[in-house]
Amino acid sequence: MHSLNTALMDTTPRPRRPELDWLRVIVFGLLILYHIGMVYVENWGYHVKSAYRSDTLDSVMLLVNQWRLPILWFISGVAMRYAVAKFPLMHFIRLRSLRLLLPLLFGILVIVPPQLFVEMSSKGDIALDYWAFYRAFFDLDNPLFEKYTPGILPHMDVNHLWYLRELWTFSLVILLLSPILHMRHVTNAVHWLCLQQSHLLFLLAIISPFVLMQLLMQASREQEGFGYLLLGYLLAYESSFWQRIARTGKHYALAAMLCYGLIVMAYQTLWQDSVVHTDWRLLLPLMLIAQLNIWCWILALFAFAARYLNRHSSGLAYLNQAVLPYYILHQSFIVVYAYLLAQWQLGSVLEPSVLIILTISSCALTYEGIRRIRWLRPLFGLSWHTRADPTAPEHNGRVQQQLWRFACVLTYLALIPFGLKILL
Repeated sequence: MHSLNTALMDTTPRPRRPELDWLRVIVFGLLILYHIGMVYVENWGYHVKSAYRSDTLDSVMLLVNQWRLPILWFISGVAMRYAVAKFPLMHFIRLRSLRLLLPLLFGILVIVPPQLFVEMSSKGDIALDYWAFYRAFFDLDNPLFEKYTPGILPHMDVNHLWYLRELWTFSLVILLLSPILHMRHVTNAVHWLCLQQSHLLFLLAIISPFVLMQLLMQASREQEGFGYLLLGYLLAYESSFWQRIARTGKHYALAAMLCYGLIVMAYQTLWQDSVVHTDWRLLLPLMLIAQLNIWCWILALFAFAARYLNRHSSGLAYLNQAVLPYYILHQSFIVVYAYLLAQWQLGSVLEPSVLIILTISSCALTYEGIRRIRWLRPLFGLSWHTRADPTAPEHNGRVQQQLWRFACVLTYLALIPFGLKILL
């Protein structure tokens, strides 16, 4: 433990990067629109599908499909590097566990079930009202769910909240690796790479591990996510990396648009051919293009954000707090509203427009309630305290702190048996 604390110790003050906070908010907003698009895209599966599906929408969604998760993982890695330097090790683990695992547990038991209900209802596998379904949901041996057993207990699943589970797990792995990651040889190697004048060498050095992971291991989104998180952690304090992006952002933007065009062409002509997935000679160039596409977009967006979004504001502070509750809530709203709207036959323009408005407004209204109700806040990843009250007696503050610590202990005890099932 002492060696970990020593490895993570960094007393050099570094200003927070507000542009990354803005990007995080923007990308999570795109995620909501992306999941709404999943209702209407023809060739990609989802919990519920509209009658107004489009064959061309998948090409549009490919614009963000590949880099939306990698950029979130990378930003999470940067944020983690700042956090572990700011807080003592055990304090960081305690905060991260409460902020991620408690919402994950609550989400699995309360937020996610409506998605399964809608999916089963739309496929004609159940004819129950929601409360009858919800009671059956807690019967782990109920034959009602025989066709729905990809989950954790067995039909209960993390669903869209898988990011919370993996972020918690990967954070612990990086903490264990931190004595190696903070070695001088590692930091010197990262610094050397960022100083290379050749853009091609720089990009190939970054993307090669991901291409190899895909070719040799058929890496999952979780394994790739760990790679992006690790890179974000390693590059967070590397000033030459951020300076490089600021200088060459236009080049990466042009390369990103070119790669996107190649991705769409490859998707329409090659990717839907099953032979491609078994022939490494065809897979290798496609994977190289895919990884170049990811990193060019990430670097271009970082450059754009550094130039235009490098400022703090009260709006950013508000949105930063809202991101996690919106993320937890949005997919259930999308699935339920899409299922209900399908019965009205509103048309291919009105229906998605109404779905977007209903989803975003429901997230906004629900968040306004959540942030004002103290016992709800931790269930959605927010701190227990709403705002500091300067008129509150100091004694009340100490009492509230003790109550919060007691609640933390109870939370951990509740998480242990169920959490093991979720995480293992």
